[in-house]
Amino acid sequence: MKQLYKPITLHQLFTRSQLTIFILTFAICSAIFLVISTYTMNAYAKNSLNILASALNERIQPAVVFNDQITIQQILAEYAQQHPIRSIEVSSVQNAVLAQAEQKGIERFSSQTFLDYLFYSQPIQMDIQHDQKHYGHLTVYGNSSELVSFFHKILLALCIGFILLLATVYWSVNSVYQYLMQSIRSIAESAQTISVKKNYNM
Repeated sequence: MKQLYKPITLHQLFTRSQLTIFILTFAICSAIFLVISTYTMNAYAKNSLNILASALNERIQPAVVFNDQITIQQILAEYAQQHPIRSIEVSSVQNAVLAQAEQKGIERFSSQTFLDYLFYSQPIQMDIQHDQKHYGHLTVYGNSSELVSFFHKILLALCIGFILLLATVYWSVNSVYQYLMQSIRSIAESAQTISVKKNYNM
């Protein structure tokens, strides 16, 4: 007749229970940490891109009013090079593209690409106005080059936390197991002494 279950040792039982507690604790703490970090990065990304787009809008307004496409293109190229911007486009009231600029050299599969998708998938769109007259549209896609370092630090912190907690669990399991085995050994020795010597006063 086959065994319905495999017997496990006390050490295995403690190891499994401690690992279960460890996994649950680490998962909950990591989830809370990631939610807070994601919210912080998202708020920073939106605020910084809004400020940058507003400043750019003010800068290109005179050139758009006078339809100076060369100056507009120079300003867009300067901003795309000096600021965390993935692409900029200036269009007229008739939606004709007056000028555009894009960041070059972005790898298809990278941390920045992932963060761009996560935080900068939607552009900032603004109307270009002067004296309450509408002259065109500004569309700005940000990039996450300034967030990549922070993102890597978060991953590193999670890895270090995982290793430290795992080491703590290993030490805890061994310490508790050794303590229990000493207690059980003491009880077993007492029981053996009572059985051999018939000394029930122990």
